[in-house]
Amino acid sequence: MNRISNHISSIKNKGLVEFIRKIRLLNIMIFEITWFVIFLPISIFLLLIIRLASPFLVIRLERLISWRIGHYAGNTDMYLCEKKSGINFSSSRTFDIWFDRTKPCNLQLRLMLRRVINIYPRWLVQPVHILNNWLPGGSKHIIPETACNDRDILNLTNNLCSSSNFKLTTEEEIRGRSELEKLGVKNQSKFVCLIVRDSAYLKEQKKKNFTGVDWTYHDFRDSEIKTYELAAEELASNGYYVIRMGTKVNTEIKSNNPMIIDYAVNAMRSDFLDIYLGAKCEFCITTSTGYDAIPRLFRRPVVQVNIPSVEHFYSFLPNSLAIFRKVKDTNTGQYLSLKSIIDSGVGRYDSSDIHKENCIELIENSPEEIKDVVTEMMLRVNGKWHDNWYDSQARSSVESIYSKSKLNGKILSRFGTAFLKDNLYLLEYNND
Repeated sequence: MNRISNHISSIKNKGLVEFIRKIRLLNIMIFEITWFVIFLPISIFLLLIIRLASPFLVIRLERLISWRIGHYAGNTDMYLCEKKSGINFSSSRTFDIWFDRTKPCNLQLRLMLRRVINIYPRWLVQPVHILNNWLPGGSKHIIPETACNDRDILNLTNNLCSSSNFKLTTEEEIRGRSELEKLGVKNQSKFVCLIVRDSAYLKEQKKKNFTGVDWTYHDFRDSEIKTYELAAEELASNGYYVIRMGTKVNTEIKSNNPMIIDYAVNAMRSDFLDIYLGAKCEFCITTSTGYDAIPRLFRRPVVQVNIPSVEHFYSFLPNSLAIFRKVKDTNTGQYLSLKSIIDSGVGRYDSSDIHKENCIELIENSPEEIKDVVTEMMLRVNGKWHDNWYDSQARSSVESIYSKSKLNGKILSRFGTAFLKDNLYLLEYNND
């Protein structure tokens, strides 16, 4: 009886939660409609000015993906790189205006974005943006989506944008060094950022900004922090501090080593330090999640591990390394080669359900595989790694295999040497 009673109570609670969710969504919708109506006269006037000015100055509007740090940083960086390269900019004069769609996910990042792009208040720009999209002729006044989104498939960061579009001020440099010492990193010591994706952050975003949105389709990208402890200890034994990043995490990293710092849970996390650490790390170990856009913003090397979708690896990053999850066909029990993964489209699958529907199982990298690729990066950044004949042949094979991928330009990054040697089937040209 107690079990039945508890089950009924659970159903009632879920019903109440769903009811509250719908009320919240209705309130948000009513608020946004009211807001738009109130500002409609001003919006019409501003849009009229924008349209009339277009023969002399093309004013363009667009929103920033301000709720996700990866897109907030990465998309903006690509926009600036395209601007330097003359992509998505006409010969006529343009003036681009941006607005934050939601409360910014990182205030220090927003401060730095405002130094290089025009960010105006949402309450003023969004109604004009909506009205412009509704009326004919509005496309001219929309900032085009970057050709690369947050992926540099045109290899712009290897050419005109090889140096960062963003700079820390002298005051920020001083503050950053001071906060590093408070964090436990001794002056002038090398440190590495470690970011391991789990579901905690998006669950928090769901509560704050996206009530009712189901983010579980991203779960196939999650990884267990414990599988990174071996690599962290190896780095610490070689004199590197390892700083585990994250705003919200499900599990703490288990280590008594004072050089391994779980910054995500030690109450010292701040928006400023998030950016400073990413800008100053020797390299960043990542599972391909939003935060790694910050080291990329400052052109720091990246080690990608546990990549679930191999066509989405950061091929455009020079001086970076990657290893990916092995892909198993559960019908045959076979592991797929790189070519099979790309040719079949498995390398672009972007949800847990699609993998299940197509009988695909992703096998996470082992702690040893992660340690090996991290060790290789450590040797590379110190100038102690020398590519041999095998490395060159493997690189050539990877470039050939990826030549058909539309998500990648020139392959500048490398796959981990030990990972490829231990899994030679990956470079086969068929999987028979």
